[in-house]
Amino acid sequence: MPIAAGENEFSLAGFERLIASGAVDIIQPEIAKFGGLTPARAIGELARAAGLPMYPHNYSLGPSLLANIHWAMTEPAARWLEIPWLSEGGSFPCGLPMPELVDGCITPPTGPGLGFLPG
Repeated sequence: MPIAAGENEFSLAGFERLIASGAVDIIQPEIAKFGGLTPARAIGELARAAGLPMYPHNYSLGPSLLANIHWAMTEPAARWLEIPWLSEGGSFPCGLPMPELVDGCITPPTGPGLGFLPG
């Protein structure tokens, strides 16, 4: 059975140790826990170098979720995105629209910034 872990790692060094341990088959980083898009790129490089798939983990809404979606859609190691249930046509409490869903998949963003702002 494949083992996934990493949603509670808070640093690049933590991911280095996790991957070096050989104990996981899938890494699940959560972008809001380890510092954002810059370290996310380094974690993706670690996953690719180790030949591990990455399933970004996120159970927050709003900007954290949007950052995870953006990262997952641009990271070659990302194979899946673990997210909370999204209501179609709704919006986050901060006013940003929910990502569009088609057949259970999030469509790529097309707007500025993280891509989900109305154009």
